[in-house]
Amino acid sequence: MEGFITDFFCHEKKLLIEVDGGIHNTEPQKAIDARKESAALSRGLHIVRIKNREILHRIEDCLKNLTEIVKEI
Repeated sequence: MEGFITDFFCHEKKLLIEVDGGIHNTEPQKAIDARKESAALSRGLHIVRIKNREILHRIEDCLKNLTEIVKEI
């Protein structure tokens, strides 16, 4: 997607994985994220957002959730 950078992408599953820190709670970033999601969805991509703190404190839960999402796609 031209003009956007994603944290992780799985081409085979058409899956974007976004790791979100506190900046994603600001209004300007929320607007950017909404445009990015709209562009991704219009291309048939799936999006998963994970908070930084979840990865830092609950990595096993994050991995389980991602595994389930990948199975469903």
